[in-house]
Amino acid sequence: MTDEIRKQKNIITVDCREMEPPNPMLSVLEAVEKMNKDDVVCMLHRKNPIPLYEKLVERGLHYDLKELEGGHIELLIWKE
Repeated sequence: MTDEIRKQKNIITVDCREMEPPNPMLSVLEAVEKMNKDDVVCMLHRKNPIPLYEKLVERGLHYDLKELEGGHIELLIWKE
């Protein structure tokens, strides 16, 4: 599914790997508020942002988590 999403959408990367809380959540929520139907927000982070998921669901957004080498994650967020 994520490969399909990547091909059809414009990727907006939000690199949160060096940010301290609550900046990763605030940065991603700001990006998803600005995204268009054809955009996907790609969050890069050093850990699984569990508190963020509820906020994404509340906004009717879809997401997919991928674990990367070194313990980092990539979280894709999009609108249907």
